[in-house]
Amino acid sequence: MSKVARVGLMITLGALTILVLGKVYAQQPVNVVLARDANTLTLYVPPQATISLQGLRFDVITDSGIITKYLHDYASFALIKFPPLPSPICFRFVRAGTENPLFEACPPSATLTHEISDADVFWYDLTRNLHRTIVVSGNTMPTGVICANAAIVCEIVYVPPTFTPTVPTPTPNTATLTAMYAVPTATPTPTITPTPAMMSLKVSELTLSLICVQTGDTIQVQAKGTIRVGQWVGTVDPDGTEDGAFGVPLGDGFDLVRKYPHGALMCRVEGEKDWRLCGTEAEFTAPSNGCLEFEINDNDQGANSGEFTVVVDVQPGVNLTATSTP
Repeated sequence: MSKVARVGLMITLGALTILVLGKVYAQQPVNVVLARDANTLTLYVPPQATISLQGLRFDVITDSGIITKYLHDYASFALIKFPPLPSPICFRFVRAGTENPLFEACPPSATLTHEISDADVFWYDLTRNLHRTIVVSGNTMPTGVICANAAIVCEIVYVPPTFTPTVPTPTPNTATLTAMYAVPTATPTPTITPTPAMMSLKVSELTLSLICVQTGDTIQVQAKGTIRVGQWVGTVDPDGTEDGAFGVPLGDGFDLVRKYPHGALMCRVEGEKDWRLCGTEAEFTAPSNGCLEFEINDNDQGANSGEFTVVVDVQPGVNLTATSTP
């Protein structure tokens, strides 16, 4: 995709702060890129300091009015710890049933994807085959940065508004938006209640994912794909192998964890000392809060090729050890 000049209008705010779990975070401007086609909408955050996307919303101008969508309302993005967020990171909406390459700047291991039905595609008019104008705003801000309908890629400076998580997300000021952009008034889309999320990522080496869990959550992992783990072993699936070339036993000299098959997929919650065997399918209860880590059971990964596709489903559990943050 060719770069499109920055479009639209940015409103400059003063110093903003946010109180989250008893800690104060400054709400700094965030450089983001919005990229889209008929089947995908990607919000890419380039490498920068840890950032906040609190309150970010899309106000989409349609023939019948304004559709409002909050990023944090989608289940696939609800498990992310923000603020603060690491970067680079990509939030990606994909039209269900379509195959689409990643936006070229998005790292596979730091891309969260949410599938969306044709009826819920908000950034593109599928009937008229036209892109829609999107206004990237925050919380109750009546103005934002415009990504015009002619733009395929928009570079944006997003300024997070003052935001307190304990206060319910307010309804956008639709009347103000309507007056600004001269479109008919429409009732904003109701807030979507976050549900347990299923997310996928690619793993070929040690990977700290952006899938974060809490103590007591049930984590289900399914994996597929193959990795070539050296010329004497060949190709393995996520269950790994105990045999090398011509069926000769490998022993455990090439393993990171000797009790698991060579090349097998392993996982754990960050902070845990020991890896658990995931293989093609696993289920376990989160022993602590943290993001999921994945690794290949191979102590010499330099010559490996290929990757496993890992799908994670997190079901909220009862947090028996939760404590308040001072």
